[in-house]
Amino acid sequence: MDKKIMNEKLEKVMMLINKAEKDYKASNALIDSDEREYYCDIICFHCQQCVEKSLKAFLMYNETVFPKTHDLLILLDLCRNLDNRF
Repeated sequence: MDKKIMNEKLEKVMMLINKAEKDYKASNALIDSDEREYYCDIICFHCQQCVEKSLKAFLMYNETVFPKTHDLLILLDLCRNLDNRF
């Protein structure tokens, strides 16, 4: 793989990781809120998004094609095919 393609791939992977981290931080900020019980659905959404983006970053880094999906179980199965520690 040439250097330019590798750099583009790593940029996309890092972009997903950075977005996942923002979702993680957003969920934690809402959990720490005095009104956290009102934000339960939003907290769950950000947690799901964090996991989804993290799994997709792992798959992308490992050059594994994945469907356009939000289904964590599908993404998890693909990750398990690469690394059984999942």
